[in-house]
Amino acid sequence: MLNEQDKRVVETMARCGLDIDALQAMFPSATKEEIEAIQREVNDNKDDYEEENNISINCSWSAIKKCTKNIMK
Repeated sequence: MLNEQDKRVVETMARCGLDIDALQAMFPSATKEEIEAIQREVNDNKDDYEEENNISINCSWSAIKKCTKNIMK
């Protein structure tokens, strides 16, 4: 089970395009169902989030690797 901070990290990574398998590999304590629910919520709310904040999220693979490197420490 994920704590609140990890849920926010999963949400951010899901917005950047990481798939369920990658997220599950980074957060082995989370169930597949838990990650799927977070990813589904992100996808369902993506347009609202971008419109509300007037931003578009587009993460590069190098940025994702840098981010995950810091998380996995």
